[in-house]
Amino acid sequence: MNIYVASKFTNAEAVRAAIGKLLYAGHRITFDWTVCSDAELRAKVEQLKAAYDATAVGKDGAEALTPFEEAQAALEDFWHWCAQKDVQGVHDAEVFVLLPIVGMKGAWMELGIALSRWTVQEAAQRPKIRIFIVGEIQDTVFVHHEAIERASSIEDVIKALQPA
Repeated sequence: MNIYVASKFTNAEAVRAAIGKLLYAGHRITFDWTVCSDAELRAKVEQLKAAYDATAVGKDGAEALTPFEEAQAALEDFWHWCAQKDVQGVHDAEVFVLLPIVGMKGAWMELGIALSRWTVQEAAQRPKIRIFIVGEIQDTVFVHHEAIERASSIEDVIKALQPA
């Protein structure tokens, strides 16, 4: 099955572990957003900022972007790409898995996308997306939606996805 796993950036290691188990069980991940939480990328931008804090002047006398500003623009393009891939990943999923952790923001938005998919699937004549929340969390009323299936572990999700 095509699966999207959501959580908070600081929970990326748990997401990678869950993805590994899902892949081992024969499933496909629609988008591994943990590539967007790469600490090395942020560290590189900070290095550029420290190294290039003066404005460069172009050949025509006009101010050109400093290497740091160019890096910032590239980083913005990267975040834009990540946001598009996140949304598309939820749209392409047959199963949405939320690994909740305190302080999530983007993962709640992704849950909202999955819930909206669940409510319109009948009209689209596609099977409804299955939505799992692994573990306990009560931060929002939406965890009580009828579409939500609870699981205590990623292994329980894998078992629930096995054909009867």
